[in-house]
Amino acid sequence: MSLGHYPTPVKLTQKNSKDCIQYQIPDNYSIETEVSKMKIRCETKYQPNGKVRFTIVWKENRSEWSIYSDRSATSVINAFLKV
Repeated sequence: MSLGHYPTPVKLTQKNSKDCIQYQIPDNYSIETEVSKMKIRCETKYQPNGKVRFTIVWKENRSEWSIYSDRSATSVINAFLKV
């Protein structure tokens, strides 16, 4: 697990509505969790173009797989659920 850091300028989560709270997105953040008995690692990394890359990494049959989105955490989760 790595808590990362908040670069300047820091990126914020997307707003879903006018009154929605936005949260700061840390750079080089990494956390492990378990979903349906599968361990996954979720990461954020700021890209040179200023966007944030959201990545999910998992192991399956001795192979390591990953999927990412430069759009949002929700986008990468939705892509992961389709795998």
